Amino acid sequence: MHKWLITSLLIMPLFLGGEQEQEDNIEVEWTSSIEVDYRVGEEQLSKAYSTLATNEGSQARILIEIDTASAHGEELLLLAKELHLELEEKEPGLSRGIIAKSDLSPQQRHVKVTIGGVDNTSEELENSLSLVKELVNQLEQKAL
Repeated sequence: MHKWLITSLLIMPLFLGGEQEQEDNIEVEWTSSIEVDYRVGEEQLSKAYSTLATNEGSQARILIEIDTASAHGEELLLLAKELHLELEEKEPGLSRGIIAKSDLSPQQRHVKVTIGGVDNTSEELENSLSLVKELVNQLEQKAL
């Protein structure tokens, strides 16, 4: 087994909810003013890291990025969390998690979704892209 896989298996629970603090139950709705920026197959990742292999086949893994310096940073974080949880419910391990950056864009209202890497096949990328678009659409419909 690869060293990176062992390390990620040991560390990943800490990032994905290992010992979570008790949170207030805050309802946030996905609004039409939030844009989703899809980046497909652009990251320079090895196929081993950018692909989830299951019994049904393989899919390109998904990373969600937001800007916490934005005036809407808290809202974006809650929405990214909701998308991450939906992805994990559909296909455990498909989401690579959430990266919260501080790009100092005060009016930014978009979530960047990075799908797969340069080594993923077009089928893997298309499967993951269609799943993410479906989930985003469901979240938008739920908000209406």
